[in-house]
Amino acid sequence: MLMGMSRNYKRNCGGKITTARSDKRDKRLWHKSIRTVIREWIWGVTKAYDTDDVPVTPRDVDAPHADTWGWDSDGGSNLRVTDSDIRTMLAQTFRNVEKVVAEYKRSHNRLLSDWDMITVIARFIRIESAGEVREFLRCRENCDKVMCLWRRLNYGK
Repeated sequence: MLMGMSRNYKRNCGGKITTARSDKRDKRLWHKSIRTVIREWIWGVTKAYDTDDVPVTPRDVDAPHADTWGWDSDGGSNLRVTDSDIRTMLAQTFRNVEKVVAEYKRSHNRLLSDWDMITVIARFIRIESAGEVREFLRCRENCDKVMCLWRRLNYGK
């Protein structure tokens, strides 16, 4: 175990992948609903005549807006693969392009394969030879497009 290491580091890769700009509005509604639930609970406790009449203590998840899947960001998704990991996969594809293209051409149903790099690259160019793929990947903008599409296909947003 490492001693003296700060705990203020990010434990998950990436962040939310969503079209919402912020959860600020949803968080405000959530906190407002929590305060309302607690206020009603306190009112119920003060009006109780006996200890048997005291209502159950509310939890944060009991608030109406506590369900994060109903928020604008739809709960978001956590990235399991960082951009550097995607770049590494792209570099491995570039290094072994002959082998990867041969396997891609050999596969019978190219449309139903999982979203590996060569399948994503095939969305941009028609793969005839390893030289075409290598030439396509030499351009930085094309690599960025492939990475963006790979992320979108694998994470769905």
